[in-house]
Amino acid sequence: MFHSKRIFLLLLVGILSFSACGGKKGAQPSSSKKNKPTSTKAISDKGNSLYYYLVSELQAYQGSAQNSLFYLDKAFKKDSSSSYLALQKAYELAHGNKLDGALELALKVYEKHPDDVELNLLLGKICSAKQFHDKAVIYYNKAIKLDPKREDAYQLLARQYLSVSQVPQAIATLEYFLKIDSGSLATRYFLANIYTTEKEFSKALRQYEILTDLNPDDPKIYAFMGEVYLAQKDYSKALDAFLKLKQLVPSDMSVDIKIALLYYEQKDFAHAIEIFQGLHQQNPKADRIIYYLGILNQEAKNTEAALSWFAQMPSTSDLFIESVARQALLLKNDKKLDEAISVVNAALAKKNKQPSFYDMLSSLYASKKEYQKALDILKTGLAAVPHNEQLYFVMGVTYEKMGQWKESIESMKKVLEANPSNVQALNFVGYTYAEQNMNLDEALSLVQKALQLKPGDGFMIDSLGWVYFRKGNIEEALIHLEKANKLTPKEPTILEHLGDVYLFKKDKRKALSYFEQALFELGKKEEKDVSEEAQIRKIQEKIGSL
Repeated sequence: MFHSKRIFLLLLVGILSFSACGGKKGAQPSSSKKNKPTSTKAISDKGNSLYYYLVSELQAYQGSAQNSLFYLDKAFKKDSSSSYLALQKAYELAHGNKLDGALELALKVYEKHPDDVELNLLLGKICSAKQFHDKAVIYYNKAIKLDPKREDAYQLLARQYLSVSQVPQAIATLEYFLKIDSGSLATRYFLANIYTTEKEFSKALRQYEILTDLNPDDPKIYAFMGEVYLAQKDYSKALDAFLKLKQLVPSDMSVDIKIALLYYEQKDFAHAIEIFQGLHQQNPKADRIIYYLGILNQEAKNTEAALSWFAQMPSTSDLFIESVARQALLLKNDKKLDEAISVVNAALAKKNKQPSFYDMLSSLYASKKEYQKALDILKTGLAAVPHNEQLYFVMGVTYEKMGQWKESIESMKKVLEANPSNVQALNFVGYTYAEQNMNLDEALSLVQKALQLKPGDGFMIDSLGWVYFRKGNIEEALIHLEKANKLTPKEPTILEHLGDVYLFKKDKRKALSYFEQALFELGKKEEKDVSEEAQIRKIQEKIGSL
C-alpha cells in the first residue's frame, strides 16, 4: 500500500529545517567538526530523495501545488525506481489535470503492484476523466474485488455508470453494497438521489424512511423527503416533512417560507399569513414577504389587508409593478375605479417611464367608458416612452372598442413596425380586414403568419375561418370555425361566425342555435364596451330575420 503519512513527514520536515538552519537562534557554534550541523547542500549532495519529497509535502501543505510538483520531480529523479514516489507524482499530475502523464506513471507502478486498491482507484479515476468508460469500470471492479467493503469504490463505480446513463447498473452497484453495509448513510443518500432524479419517487421515499430510522435527527433527510413529496404534489405529506425539519432547524427562514406556501396550497390561509407575519417582523424590508402577505390576504378575501400590504411595496422593488396592478384590480373588482386610478397615478408619479402604468390607467378609464381620456393617457405614455409596442397595442384595442377600426389598424401597424412577430397584432389586423371585407389576401397572409407563431390558438383559427368565409371558401371556413369552437368554447364571436356560415348554407335551425348561444354568452358579461353592444344588436337583428 502507498499511503501518505503527512503529519509524520511534516514533523520530519521541521527537524530537517531546524538542522539546516543550524539550531536555535543565538546558540554558540561548536568548535568540534563532529557536532557541525548538516547543510541542505550536504543532504542533496548525498542524492537523498527523501529530502525533496519532504519539501514537496510541505509545499503541498502550504497550498503551493506548483512548487510541490517541482520538488516531487526532483525526488523522483533522485530515485526513479521508487514505486511510492511514482505513485505520488501520478497523484499530483492527475490533480493538475495532466492526465496522460498521470496515467503513464500509474501504469508503470501497476506493473509491479496490480493488487493495490488505491492504485486501482486512481487508475479508475484517471480513465473516467479521460472518458475511457470500460477501463474505468474494470479498475473500479478490481478495487472492489480486492476490498469488498471499500465504500468509495462502489460509489465511484456507480458514478461511472451514471456518466454514461447506465442507471440500472449504478443502482445495482449501490444496492449490492447496502447488502454488505445496510447502515451506510452516504450510499443510501446516493441511491435515494438517483431514484429521485429518475422520478421513482416511491423508491426514493423508501430509502429516506430507512435513513430516518438510521439517523432520525438529520435535517437533510426531511428536506429531501419534503422535496420528493412536492414533486408528487402530495402537499399534506410535504408539509409534515417540513414541519419535522422546522423542529430540527428552527432558525431556517427558507423552511418557514416552504411551510407557509404549503399551507397556502391547502387553502389554510390563516396559518400561512401567521407565518409570514412573523417573518415580516424579523425582516420588515423584505419585499417578497410583503408581496406574499398581499397575495395571501387577497386569496383569503381580506381585501383591505391585501391592499395595505401591496401599498407597502417600495418602488425600487421588482415586485412594485405587480403590486400596483393587484391593487388596481382589487379596487376595480370592488367598483372603486376612482381609487384604482389614484393608486396608478401615484405609481406613475414615481416611475413615469413605465409603460405598464399607462396601460393600467388607460384600461381603468376605458372601464369607465371614458375612451377619449384613455387615449389621451396612451398618447402621454408614448411621449414618455416613444415607439412602445405595448402602448400602441392598447391604443389599437381602445380604438376598436370605440368602433374606430381605421385608427385601430393604424395603431396595430405601428405595433408591427416595432415587432413584426407580434402575434396578437398580426391576428388583430388580419381579422379586422376580414370583418371589413377588405384586403382579404393580406388578411389571410397575416393570420397564417400569426398561426405559424402560435399554432392551435382558438381565436386565431376563428380569424382564419372568417377570412375564408369572406373569400367565399365556405367549407374551409366551416372546418376552421368548428375547430375554433372546440378549442375556445362559449366564445360569442366564434358562435356568431358559425351562425353566419350556417345561415349562408341556408341551415336556419343551426344558424339560430349558434346566434342564440352567442347572445346568451354576451348577456352574461356585466360590462360591455361599444363594440360588444353593437354586436348584440347585430345578432338580435339576425335572429329577427329568421
